Amino acid sequence: FHNVIIGGVVFGVFAGINYWFPKAFGFRLDAFWGKVSFWCWLIGFWVAFSPLYVLGLMGVTRRVSHFDDASLQPWFIVAAIGGA
Repeated sequence: FHNVIIGGVVFGVFAGINYWFPKAFGFRLDAFWGKVSFWCWLIGFWVAFSPLYVLGLMGVTRRVSHFDDASLQPWFIVAAIGGA
């Protein structure tokens, strides 16, 4: 679900803004920074959600305020880094 919504909708909106904003307002955007932002978003997306997918496959319950198992903490830290 997250892959479809984030990848299909949010990335599509960003691509549309990146394409139509310069045409509508007469600006010129540097292609280098567009590619940098794409790769940062893509890598950040996978770093944020992949650990959560692994935790879900391990049977971790969602929407809990805290977890008693300290071995899960590195997964949540990696996911937080990807979301930052």
